[in-house]
Amino acid sequence: MTQEAKWSSLALGELATACDALLREEPIDVGRMAIPALHFRSAHPNALAVYQPLLASEPIVTQSLRERVAGWRDRLSRVGLRTEADDHPRRADILFVSHLLSPQQAARPEHDLYFGDLPQVMAANGYACATALIDHTDGCHRLADWQTLAEAPRVVLRQRLSRNEESDIARQLEQTASRLEKGTSHRRLRRLASWQARTGATRHSVRIGRQIGDLVGRLQPRALVLTYEGHAWERLAMRAARKAGNGLTCCAVHHAVLAPMQYAMQRRYGADFDPDHIFTAGHIAHRWLRGCADLSDLPIDVLGSPRAIARQDGGAKRGQGATCLFLPEGLRGESLRLTRSAHMLAVARPDLSCVIRLHPLMTRERLEAMAPELARAPDNFHWSPVGRPLNKDTACARWAVYRGSSAILAAIADGVEPVYLGDEPAELSIDPLRTRSGFGRIAPSDQDLTTMLHSGAYNKSAQLAGQEYARRYYTPLDPDVLIGSLASAF
Repeated sequence: MTQEAKWSSLALGELATACDALLREEPIDVGRMAIPALHFRSAHPNALAVYQPLLASEPIVTQSLRERVAGWRDRLSRVGLRTEADDHPRRADILFVSHLLSPQQAARPEHDLYFGDLPQVMAANGYACATALIDHTDGCHRLADWQTLAEAPRVVLRQRLSRNEESDIARQLEQTASRLEKGTSHRRLRRLASWQARTGATRHSVRIGRQIGDLVGRLQPRALVLTYEGHAWERLAMRAARKAGNGLTCCAVHHAVLAPMQYAMQRRYGADFDPDHIFTAGHIAHRWLRGCADLSDLPIDVLGSPRAIARQDGGAKRGQGATCLFLPEGLRGESLRLTRSAHMLAVARPDLSCVIRLHPLMTRERLEAMAPELARAPDNFHWSPVGRPLNKDTACARWAVYRGSSAILAAIADGVEPVYLGDEPAELSIDPLRTRSGFGRIAPSDQDLTTMLHSGAYNKSAQLAGQEYARRYYTPLDPDVLIGSLASAF
C-alpha cells in the first residue's frame, strides 16, 4: 500500500476545508496565499505529498527543517544564474504565462504543451503578445539554441531574484509564519503551513508573482492568460498583475487532466486573486467546471488545446504487435513507479517489448540514478528516444500502461488499449479515464499486469468509445474563442 493510500476521502475532505479556512482568515494575507500547502489541489499523490508530515509520527518541525535546508541549498545553487529573453516590446496587449519544461523547448517555441502557437496566431490577428515562461529545468544551463520570436517575444522568469528582493521576500514570509503560529484552530495544519512559509516552494510562488507584476507594469497588457490548476503562484500572479495593470482581464486556462477531489481551482478568494474568465482544454473539464457552485457566475468556455486528438478514419489501429508502452507523468515518484513496472514486466514476459516513454520533465539519467537496476535491463526493455513523436510510439503498441498521464488520451485515439496500474479506491483514482464506459482495463498490481496482457484484437466498440472520449477531452485550439472573450477588454 502506498503512503498516500492512508488518506481516506473523508479525511481529505476535512483537510481541504481546513486549508480553505486558513486562507480565508481575515485579513487576507498575501504571504499566506503563497503557501502551497494551503491550496488543496486534489487527491493526486503528487499534490498530497506536501501533507505527509500530518500522517507521520515524526514532529512537523523536524520534517520542515529538512525542507528549509533543501531550500537554502537551492537558493545558493542559483546565485548568478543568467536568464534568456527576446527583446521586450514596449507594450503588449496579451501576456501569456506558460512553462519551460526542457532546454530543448527553447529552440522549438511552437512545441509549447500549454498554448502551442496561440501567441503567434493572436499576433497575426493584430494583438501584441508576449509570453513569460516559468522555468522547470534545473536552471544550470545556458539556452544556447534559443529561437527568437519577434512577433510574440518570450522571457524565462528568473529562479532567483536580487539579494535585496530575496531578503524582502524572506522578511514577508517570516511575518506570515509568525501570524499563522498565533492562531488556535487547525493546529497541526497551521504548524505545517507556518513552516512551509519559510521554504523554497513558498518563495517560488512569491518570485513568480513579483516578476509577473513587473512585466505587467512594463508592458501594460489588457489581458493576462495563464495556466490554471489551483497552484499558489496562480493566485499571486493574478493579484500582482491587477495591482500593476489598468483594468486588466485575467484569463485562466485549465489544461490538465482532472484529478480526484479537484478543489483549489474552484475556490474564490476575492477579486484580486480570482480569474475573470476560465477556459478549458475540452468538453470534459468544461462540463465539470460548469457544475462547480462557486464558479456559477464566471464565464467558462472551451478554448481547446495543442494536445487535441486528431480524428482517425474508422477507428483503425495501425499496429498490433506485442508491445506495451508505458506512459508516466513528469513526476519523480510516478516516473519511477511505472519505469520499474516496465522493467519487471520485461523480465517476467520476454515475449513482450516494453517501451518507457518519459515526460519532458524527466530524464533516463535521473531514474537510473534512483534505481540502478534500470541500467541493467533485459533486451526487451527500451527507452523511447527523447523528442520522438508520441504517435511513433503508439503506432506499434498494443497496450499502454499509465496512471495520471494525459498522454493516454492520444494513445487510445490511436487505438491502443489502455491499462491503468493502481489499486486506489475509485474516489481517489488518478485515472484520467475514470469516467469512461468500459474501454480500458485496470491492473491492481505488477503481478496482475504480467498475467493480463495477452495477444488478441482490442474490442472494436470499446476502441471507438475510447477514441470519442479522447476527442472530447482535448479539442483543437480555437483562437476565435479567446478573441471573442477579450473583445470588451480592447
